[in-house]
Amino acid sequence: MDGLWTLCGALCIVASWAMPEQKSWGPFDIDFHEVAKCEDEGNRDIMLDNIQVKMADKRNIVVSLDASSKITIDDNITMVAEIASFKDGAYSPRIMKFPVGSVCEGMKTYFPKSYQKFYKSIGISGCPVKPNSWKVKKFPFELEIPMKQLPYKKFRVDNVFYQGDQRLACIRCFFEIVPEGSVKY
Repeated sequence: MDGLWTLCGALCIVASWAMPEQKSWGPFDIDFHEVAKCEDEGNRDIMLDNIQVKMADKRNIVVSLDASSKITIDDNITMVAEIASFKDGAYSPRIMKFPVGSVCEGMKTYFPKSYQKFYKSIGISGCPVKPNSWKVKKFPFELEIPMKQLPYKKFRVDNVFYQGDQRLACIRCFFEIVPEGSVKY
């Protein structure tokens, strides 16, 4: 569950490299639309339910969710982001598949300023995480996006969690990269 929210907003960076035909780029805001379940949720050994994600401002998101895991979350749990862009009235099947890596390391990589506070808020000290259930209530995460310009486009990111080849969970994020100043937070 660690790298999920950052990827919804930040993996469009990677997608932008796969979109050389996109002509409209520039300073940007993220217009976050929704989080939904994927058609294939996997075996649900990790469950992410009642997810609410809201952009608080240009680089901060607030997350609430119910999470549970039937298995230990450790370095053997990995995440892959499957990125699709919106074109001609539909999302592409997938423009890119981006291996994020271990969810344990993902928190430190994508949320270096807030991961320890997040762990403390759900009563854990870090990875590995024993099977349990957690409630996350309006926790703020700071997005760290190094790019100053991105393509203005709609994206869908499926965040898929694996243990080896076994699909454990999947959550889908929809957002749009829009010209800076377009979103009223």
